[in-house]
Amino acid sequence: MGVIDIKKIAKTEQLFAPGHRACAGCGATIIIRQVLSVAGKDTVVGFATGCMEVVSTIF
Repeated sequence: MGVIDIKKIAKTEQLFAPGHRACAGCGATIIIRQVLSVAGKDTVVGFATGCMEVVSTIF
């Protein structure tokens, strides 16, 4: 297994931008951020109506 370069990971573009209205420490936002970092920019995400739909969109 290779060495993980934390500084390199920290400099990558965040596809789930900060400023959402989720609770501090929300596990779902951490998971979404990690999934999008692996999936890349050309990914479309859809949610059922619920917490993540409400906190991640402007109404």
